[in-house]
Amino acid sequence: MVPDLICLTEHWLREEEVDSIVLNHFKMVSCYSRKSMIHGGSCILIREDIQDFHEVDEVKQCSIEGQLEVSCVANKKERMLILSIYRTCLGSFDIFIQQLEAILNFISVKYLDFKTTICGDFNVNLLLESNDKVQFMDILHNFNFEQRIFQPTRVTKSTASLLDNIFTNFDQYVQ
Repeated sequence: MVPDLICLTEHWLREEEVDSIVLNHFKMVSCYSRKSMIHGGSCILIREDIQDFHEVDEVKQCSIEGQLEVSCVANKKERMLILSIYRTCLGSFDIFIQQLEAILNFISVKYLDFKTTICGDFNVNLLLESNDKVQFMDILHNFNFEQRIFQPTRVTKSTASLLDNIFTNFDQYVQ
């Protein structure tokens, strides 16, 4: 089975390297790369036979390097929006929350009736109770997004955490 799209975070690509990435049967539709810092980034690749997705630059422009790094695509025909977000654990949580809320406000107006999927590495451990978790989940719930992954996404010999997740504003099954 070949997926329709791939969302990546922490791709580590520089802007000038993005076009050199070749992944069989996929095309890069949206990519955020850091300009001054190393590592990080987010991107969305779509299967090359799917033609109806385009980059949503207004959302990508909300990226703040080292705080919230987002790529975004829309399919107006299917009324679908997909965001791939990376938040480094070294950034300011307050700035991340402010930018996330700004993005959600924007898409709630411009893409009001779109089925929206937000996926990424948020570096907020949803297995632990914390003020960051409460604030993060409250904002997502305020915009009618629900968590779709509940099991640990990072497991070591001594720890388990849920830092990566998918959130949707619709109920259909997400693979």
